Amino acid sequence: VTSEKPLQLEKQLKSELQKAEAILDPELFSKKPDVLSQKEVNTIEMSLGVDAPLAFKKEDRHSFGQWLSLTSAKPIIRTEEESELPEDSKKKHFDMIDKFLADTPKLAPKGTLEKNPNLAKQFTKGSDSLMTETLAKVYVQQKNYKKAIQAYEILSLKNPEKSGFFADQIRAIQLLLDQNKEK
Repeated sequence: VTSEKPLQLEKQLKSELQKAEAILDPELFSKKPDVLSQKEVNTIEMSLGVDAPLAFKKEDRHSFGQWLSLTSAKPIIRTEEESELPEDSKKKHFDMIDKFLADTPKLAPKGTLEKNPNLAKQFTKGSDSLMTETLAKVYVQQKNYKKAIQAYEILSLKNPEKSGFFADQIRAIQLLLDQNKEK
């Protein structure tokens, strides 16, 4: 009985040493570049739906094509009847313009501005309220991974109940982004 205890202790000690060596292995702490095989890249792209068509739901008000048709410019068709004015009317209009120019006081120009503010800056930044999952998917399909990551981060803040899903999407996109940097 006494000879079994040292054997057990020795076995336990060896197993603990093996565990400690595995934990203290310096290779575990060195960061290795993740090099994905083409198959892994294809799997990640398939899970993100990079080349898949976007599925629209009933809650969506319009498809992309419908949005484009709503915003399309239509030419104004003018007829000659509308554009032609009688000579008396033209003369009256020109007289009114001349009178306005004569009666209106002239404005002195302001001095040169020392600093020209960028008035367009407030309109160039995209609104976070317009961020949707569909837009994030569009960014992924366009392979605009940085904007897709930013979109998913915004969505994660807007929808905390889905933050786990968004974090998984961000990790997958980050892997694709890292893979494309290495090429």
